[in-house]
Amino acid sequence: MSAGLVGTQGAIRFSRTRGRLGGSQDWGLQYPSPFFDIAHTYLPATVKQMFRWCRYYFLVNPLINAVVFKMAEYPITDVIFDTDRLDLKDTWNSILMEHLRYRSFQIEVGLDYYTYGNALVSVFYPFIKLLKCTECGHEVPAADAKYNFRNFKFHWYCPKCDHHGPAKVRDHYIRAIKGIRLIRWNPEDVDIHYNDITGEYTYYYQIPGQLKNDIIIGNSHGYAQLLGQSAAGCHQHHTRRSLE
Repeated sequence: MSAGLVGTQGAIRFSRTRGRLGGSQDWGLQYPSPFFDIAHTYLPATVKQMFRWCRYYFLVNPLINAVVFKMAEYPITDVIFDTDRLDLKDTWNSILMEHLRYRSFQIEVGLDYYTYGNALVSVFYPFIKLLKCTECGHEVPAADAKYNFRNFKFHWYCPKCDHHGPAKVRDHYIRAIKGIRLIRWNPEDVDIHYNDITGEYTYYYQIPGQLKNDIIIGNSHGYAQLLGQSAAGCHQHHTRRSLE
């Protein structure tokens, strides 16, 4: 071997143990793990990053997409209404199958579970947001009132006493089957905190940016349709709210 190829550092340059197994600077750079390479730097650092890759492969890989669909649909069976009263069968069939689309909803929940490894659901009950005058106590639905939403408060003219100022707000739940909705929460927007001492789980909803902006600017389709606690989260500049 010529001196030009070897030189003073020739033994190090052509050593078989250079780079990964060297025990000192004389044997080259030593990595933290003999299996570590550049590809490891692109692995998801958080669960949320992993969720994005799960969604990506579900959407672009035809084999994964077909398998997930089949696993989500296979265990779903027909709903049996065990009663002899035809009126009850018709009522519950109308509620579950036609209004709530319960069977297709179960399949959609299965898609979340087999794509992300988790599924989060809840029931939404209809409510009416009411505005109450602080002077005379007159109360009207926010949808029927003329108000100006500023600084997270409803400013309005009371139609009864002509008082102008912030109104008291409350949410009144109503009994209306048509307003009930089954909600699938996107696992990418939910943080789950586990308490090692109590063994309890706390779920936090990451409020989407578009919805948060609608609330802040006073979009009537944003704030008026939200529960008070959700709007309070934006008012306090929080980006997430507890789902409990």
